[in-house]
Amino acid sequence: MTMPIKFDTLEYTRNLMEAGISATDAEAHANALSLAMAEATVSPSELLLLRTDVLARIDMLRLSVDAKIEALCVSVETRIDSLQSEINAKINSVQAEINLRINSLQAEIDLRINSLQAEIDLRINSLKAEINAKINSLQVQTNSLQVQINSLREEISSLRAGMNAKLIPLYLMAGLSLVLHAITLAKLFS
Repeated sequence: MTMPIKFDTLEYTRNLMEAGISATDAEAHANALSLAMAEATVSPSELLLLRTDVLARIDMLRLSVDAKIEALCVSVETRIDSLQSEINAKINSVQAEINLRINSLQAEIDLRINSLQAEIDLRINSLKAEINAKINSLQVQTNSLQVQINSLREEISSLRAGMNAKLIPLYLMAGLSLVLHAITLAKLFS
């Protein structure tokens, strides 16, 4: 369905001869170019047919690509869902294992705390008993000292009373001596 392009071989030959090419060579060039142009041209109907064919192939490729993309999306979504389920199962398993370890450690810590608490309580009670015994001992010593202090007070009171009894005549004599000296001095200076 080729349609030759209108080509004036005579005019072309004349132009070549004016340029200095021989008539034989100019005619050979014109014929060769005419044949080449006649075979190389495409008619508008052929272009339309080619365009329709290319568009149809593009549409088929588009449908094929769309179908493949859709299938790939479904496949990817399925794999994602599968991986998500698998990951969730692993997470749940790890979480259960961690919870089990935490509970085990909590029980062990509670046991240690209770043991330490019992040991501390025992030590505190032992110290309380020891302190109470020392306090009682100090109380007995304090009571004994109080008795000794009371005894010493009574002894001091008794000694004071004895001293006062001995010092009263001395006080009287000293007082009488002072009075006599005062009288003597008064008579001397009067």
